[in-house]
Amino acid sequence: MNKRMNMKFLILSLFLLLAGCFGSDSDAIKDAEMTADPGAATTKIESADTDEEMADSESEESAEGGFVEENDQCICTKEYNPVCGSNGKMYPSPCQAGCDGITEYTEGECSEENEEE
Repeated sequence: MNKRMNMKFLILSLFLLLAGCFGSDSDAIKDAEMTADPGAATTKIESADTDEEMADSESEESAEGGFVEENDQCICTKEYNPVCGSNGKMYPSPCQAGCDGITEYTEGECSEENEEE
């Protein structure tokens, strides 16, 4: 009977330990969530002088979505908000256009007129 009680205590202890570990992640997720002013949309991306300024501007611009896509220098949300770059290429978001160095674009997908230019 003593072994059985020890086993129950061990299982209960492990369960509580694991529950505590998984429960603590919810605070980190809440801290990571960001919101942005929906009226703050811009159509021209200013160039940053330093990597730090670039990181700051990218984090502010990409604050609307929930999922993040990252490459070497840019962090953008996966939110689909298509724009047509001045180079005639369609980008999934203004942030992605900025990552390719495109500072001027029009909202929406590229039309055949845009692609011919």
